[in-house]
Amino acid sequence: MGWTFMYPPRDEKAEILRLHELVPDAPYTCEVLRIPRVNTIWYCAVRYAGDLKDSLVSGYTLDPDGSVVWCSIFLTKRDRGEWGYKGITEDMAPAPQHCKCPAGVLKLLSPTTNEHALDFRRRSLRWNSRPRPKVGDRIRTAVEVSGYGRTFTKRNLGRSVYESEKTGQLVRLSGYWLDGMEII
Repeated sequence: MGWTFMYPPRDEKAEILRLHELVPDAPYTCEVLRIPRVNTIWYCAVRYAGDLKDSLVSGYTLDPDGSVVWCSIFLTKRDRGEWGYKGITEDMAPAPQHCKCPAGVLKLLSPTTNEHALDFRRRSLRWNSRPRPKVGDRIRTAVEVSGYGRTFTKRNLGRSVYESEKTGQLVRLSGYWLDGMEII
């Protein structure tokens, strides 16, 4: 499934909610319980209730009321004055950089045995529990940052600006470099 581009909506959140609307004669209902955004990614806890087909809820345990709650994910971006989105769900094996679902959404989801959904939830929990260095904290990355070493000091020059202890230069470290890092 690819990206869909359109004229930018006035309200992105309202547009994401509209994308969850079903056709009027659908045998089940859809309700968005929570819809936070992390950077340009929307994470939606969505409850489906009614006459659910087995294929629709395969791998999920129905809640006592017969409904199921899973996570839909909308990647968004702007390109050449247009707004684009790509909708995926937790059981579609989202890429690691898309596994940043807030804990509040994760708590609402129905139990599942789907391996992709479980992996998405594990990665999101890991993201939520990662260390968050404060200005002045020293960190050690899990891998060598080419030419800069493994130890850095957090600086007050932006979210991800660190000073290399090896070279003294300022470096912007992205999530890839900070994955598995430790505060020392």
